[in-house]
Amino acid sequence: MLPILPLTQALQMRHGARHPGLRRANTLHAIREIAAAELLPAADCATLAEQYRVLRRSTIASCRSEPPRQAPGSRVMRAPIERRRSSIRS
Repeated sequence: MLPILPLTQALQMRHGARHPGLRRANTLHAIREIAAAELLPAADCATLAEQYRVLRRSTIASCRSEPPRQAPGSRVMRAPIERRRSSIRS
């Protein structure tokens, strides 16, 4: 996995006091602000932004193709576990 988020967040934490524009929740906006503050070369920021867009698209696509997951301990998940426990005891 690409270290886009950790790099962006590290730069936000390190330079956020001097560059208030970096204090963004949106990663793409933060990358633009990093370029504007000249904390990284503009070409590197453009590459980071493009890689982040690709990562987001692939993550969203994979989430759409997977069935929804149940939270551990929910009733739907508990039933198969209880059946396995009863078969082990027999």
